[in-house]
Parts: sequence; structure tokens; C-alpha cells
Amino acid sequence: MTETLKILIGETDHTDLYTRVLQREGYKVEIASTKTEVLNKYIKGNWYAAIIDLRMPNSLEAITELSNIPIVAISGDPSKENLAIEHGASYFLRRPFESIGEIQDSIVNAIANKIRNKKLKAIA
Repeated sequence: MTETLKILIGETDHTDLYTRVLQREGYKVEIASTKTEVLNKYIKGNWYAAIIDLRMPNSLEAITELSNIPIVAISGDPSKENLAIEHGASYFLRRPFESIGEIQDSIVNAIANKIRNKKLKAIA
């Protein structure tokens, strides 16, 4: 796969896990840990999708500004799901994960949701 998957997280505990799983699937991964860094990298690159951990400061604002690409929002707090979706996330993944495969599956689901939403807007 030649696309770049940008991983955006606000804490470093899971960076290695996300990176290992996604690189094993053939994605190129870059890390950003602040909203400013996220937006600077976004401007400079052609991104396939993003994973944003809601622990990152100003993560919801970053989601809003990146909403033209598929975004997976991650949080251990299930009550944040609606808020993340309202800000433009394509998919919400709750920690703890049931399996490592959930990370890859969430990317596929985010992309599918983004495509479906674009088709619905085109019909409306």
C-alpha cells in the first residue's frame, strides 16, 4: 500500500502499538502529538486517514479541521462518541481494544463511513 496513514495521538502509551499494527499492514505511519503538529503535517502531506486519540489537547478541533479525510477517534470514555462524530470523526473506537485487529478494522470502517456519507450528501 502506498498511501500514508497519519496517526495523531495525545499520549505516547499506545503509539508503538498503533505503529506496529499499521506498518505490518503496509501503511506508512507518522506521529503527531499536538493539534499544531497535526495541522502542520496535514498541510505538508497527502494523507489517507487519521487516528486521533481524544486525550490529545484540542483533539476535537483537530478532527474538525481534518474532516475531509476518514478519521478514527479513540477514547476510553464511550460518552465521547457522539461528540467525536459531531466534530467530523468517521468512526469511534473505544479502548480497551478487544483485539489488535480492531485498529485495522477501524480504519476500514472509517473509510467506508466517509464514502457512504459523501454519497448521501450527493443524493440529498
